[in-house]
Amino acid sequence: RLTIVHRRDGIIASFALPEKEFVVECERRIGNGCTEIIYKVPRPNSKPKEWLGFIHYKADGKGGIVEITNRNATLHPWHLDMGGTSKSGSGNLAGAHGEGLKVALLVLMRGSRNHKIRCRSSGFSWTFNFTKHGRLVARLNRMSAEAIGRLESQVRSKLEETLLPFCPNAKSDVQFVLGEPHHGRSDLGVPTRRNLIKQNDFEAWTEAALFLQEPSPDELVKTGSGDLLI
Repeated sequence: RLTIVHRRDGIIASFALPEKEFVVECERRIGNGCTEIIYKVPRPNSKPKEWLGFIHYKADGKGGIVEITNRNATLHPWHLDMGGTSKSGSGNLAGAHGEGLKVALLVLMRGSRNHKIRCRSSGFSWTFNFTKHGRLVARLNRMSAEAIGRLESQVRSKLEETLLPFCPNAKSDVQFVLGEPHHGRSDLGVPTRRNLIKQNDFEAWTEAALFLQEPSPDELVKTGSGDLLI
C-alpha cells in the first residue's frame, strides 16, 4: 500500500494537481488463464486522454507482476536515506518524514513475501537486494541508449495486446516493477528465489488505498481536510 500511495502523491506533485482532480480509472481483463488489472490516471480534461501514470497487474494461476509508473518524476539516491523526502511541508501528501519507500521495500522483500523490486529512473536501473549479512542495498546501473531503445521497443510491441496505456520513458519517468521470479538474497542473507505476487495480495493493497476505490456518495462525508469514509 505504501508504494501505491507514494506513487499517487508523486503524480499530484509532478503535475500540480488539485486532489479533487486526481481521478483513477480501472479496467480488468480475464481470459486464456490470465488476469490483467490496471488503474490509470488521466490528465484532467485532456482529449484524447493523456495518461499521467498507472498501476498494472498481470498474472497467471501462479501469481503475477506489478508495474507502477509515474510520468515526469525522478527517484534520487537520497530518497533511501531515513528522513530523506521531497514532501516536507506538504500536509496533503503521505511520507513527509521520508520513511515510506524504505519501509515499503523492507515489507515487500522480507520474510514470506520475498518479492523482487527494481526501478528505472533518470536513465538508471535500480536493483534492490540484501547482502550476505542481511543489509538492504540498492545498486544503480546507468542504462545505455541501446538498452533504453530495446526496452521501449519491447514495451511498444505489447501495447496493443495488453491494457498498458503508454510506454514508460526510462529517462523522464519513474517505474517500479514488483514480483519478478528472479534469484536474490533473503533478509537473512540466504540465496532465494523471489515470489510472484498473488492476486489476493494485490487486491488487498489496492483496497487499502481508498483513492483507488469508488465508494458511493452515501459513504462519504466531505471535510476541509479530505473525505471521511463511513
